[in-house]
Amino acid sequence: MVTTRPRSLRAEVELGPAEGLNRPSVANMETLSTIPKRQFIRRIGSLSPTRMGEVDAALRWAFDLD
Repeated sequence: MVTTRPRSLRAEVELGPAEGLNRPSVANMETLSTIPKRQFIRRIGSLSPTRMGEVDAALRWAFDLD
């Protein structure tokens, strides 16, 4: 889930204009949902390798994979 209301959780990753979003937001790795690929209309942005590392760390924490 992506929201503009951060809660300072270890499972959150900060996102914003650098990732293609209009305003500062966070993605919460504890509240994931699957979406069929056919529902995607266009790409709005991408994540840098550094930001993907943050996503990986947040997922590992959220699912107790370390």
